[in-house]
Amino acid sequence: MEGGMDVFKFDDFLLEEKHRELEKLAKEQAERERQAEERRKIEAKKVASEADREQTKVETERKREILWEFMKKAMMSIDNVWYIEPKEFKGEEMVGLYSNRSFGPLFHANEVWIHGGHNNWKDGLSIVASLVSSKRTGGNWWLQFQQLPHVNQSPQSSIQF
Repeated sequence: MEGGMDVFKFDDFLLEEKHRELEKLAKEQAERERQAEERRKIEAKKVASEADREQTKVETERKREILWEFMKKAMMSIDNVWYIEPKEFKGEEMVGLYSNRSFGPLFHANEVWIHGGHNNWKDGLSIVASLVSSKRTGGNWWLQFQQLPHVNQSPQSSIQF
């Protein structure tokens, strides 16, 4: 054969073609493995996210149960001693806190202060206010209007004074 390939060059050509084909197959295999690994990572993230969501639901339910236990024990007022208006309230609402100085150790006090917290006091002291004299009759009533803090739970959510 003139100008053609000899047997050795043809064998080299076939080997190069086979080598290119093997490289192409190796790249395709590597890409499939990379995609499979990516799918495994995404699935693992989904599983972890779902587990976190379930844990959050359990924790929220536990906190809700604790809140209701506190609410069962909480006193919303004591006749002729103190009360809150309105009787039903939520976080971020304005409420009036009334205290009758005629009863108890505050009778001779010049000033009456109130200190309060919410969320079982986890956020520390969140309400500090001085009560002022009220025009209400039937005792020596003092009051303070207070903007309640934002609370992420149900109505009357464990705001404590």
